[in-house]
Amino acid sequence: MIRIALALVALLACLLPSFIAVYRDKRHKNAILVANVLVGAVLGGGWLGFRAWGLFGVTLAAVGFAGWVALMVWSLRPESPSQEGG
Repeated sequence: MIRIALALVALLACLLPSFIAVYRDKRHKNAILVANVLVGAVLGGGWLGFRAWGLFGVTLAAVGFAGWVALMVWSLRPESPSQEGG
């Protein structure tokens, strides 16, 4: 039961940039969502899949985490005045 709860918390944390983008009604919220899903595949697949085999696990996890951080910044960054209202 605890594993399921931890998996749900991890999933929510991974998708946090998408939730923020939708909540803030970002202009590029769909792009953030698609990129977030792809980064999640790299982060989850890279860490869980390749780490189990010992092949490039740390590298893919680092790339996935860097992508997640970039998406978090993108979702939290204010819209420029020329992009607002559109």
